[in-house]
Amino acid sequence: MNATPPLELPDKVYFRIGEVAALLGVKPHVVRFWQKQFKHVRPERSRTGRFLYTKTSVRQLHEIKHLLYTEKFTIPGARKALHAGRGADARVGGGAAPRSPAAASARADAAGTQPTLPSTRAQPKGAERSAERSAAAGALGALEAERDALAQERDALVAERATLVAARDAAASDAGEDSAAQIAGLKAQVDALRARAEEVERLRVEVAEIEALRSQAAEAEALRAALAEARAEAESAAVDVDPSLRSALEARVATAERESRQLRSQL
Repeated sequence: MNATPPLELPDKVYFRIGEVAALLGVKPHVVRFWQKQFKHVRPERSRTGRFLYTKTSVRQLHEIKHLLYTEKFTIPGARKALHAGRGADARVGGGAAPRSPAAASARADAAGTQPTLPSTRAQPKGAERSAERSAAAGALGALEAERDALAQERDALVAERATLVAARDAAASDAGEDSAAQIAGLKAQVDALRARAEEVERLRVEVAEIEALRSQAAEAEALRAALAEARAEAESAAVDVDPSLRSALEARVATAERESRQLRSQL
């Protein structure tokens, strides 16, 4: 097995999950998934409940990534390799010591992968196929781990979406109640303005009627004055007037006076 390449870490005591994911080149949900699958990775928690990773935890996760992505181990095989101490040689930053074929075979059995045995001749096709199958199984295991991590993140996003939808509906309900109250207030104002407009129109009609009555009263008054003046002139001239004409003239004056009084009473 190739040694785990060294990982340069910033001079910090704790790292947040986003920083760890950036250092390892993976998504945060992959870090969370590995943390659940490999119990020896034990980050601390802050007062707010967030995970805080030490340099040791980050290097452990880096070693897990090397076993899964580079060495093509399955998750169970990576657990066995870590338990057997295969990852300990890589953590010191140097190459692994030479091993005998028997030791390599025993360690490969513990990890669930095909051992690399020293040989001066090419391996047979059956061994090549076995190695290919092991590599494919390792890649499949990594994909399955990625799939499970994505499923967990999807569930978390679905739950968060449901929370946001509930908050949106509550906000919409509150906004609807406020809008209904505003609409009711505006409707009341419109009704009051409409009633005021009707009152103004009624007063305008009454004023027009009063002006018409005043005009008629003025005409009746002018007629009465003209008739009175004509009668006075006739009397002063001492001219004998036909009794029937005098009677008609007096009736006309009386009618004009009566109409004038009626119009004044209406005003």
